Amino acid sequence: MSEFQQEIQIRLDTATRSLEEAQRDGDDYLAQVRLGEIESLHRLAQEHGAVA
Repeated sequence: MSEFQQEIQIRLDTATRSLEEAQRDGDDYLAQVRLGEIESLHRLAQEHGAVA
């Protein structure tokens, strides 16, 4: 796994945990922000051949 792929995976893991916490806490705004971040990271990975 390349350094780029590792960094994307770390950021996805962090955003996913934050999304789950926001959903559990009922913070709809933060949940939407984290969902957008996750979608952006997936797009970035796909654009660079590091499918996440």
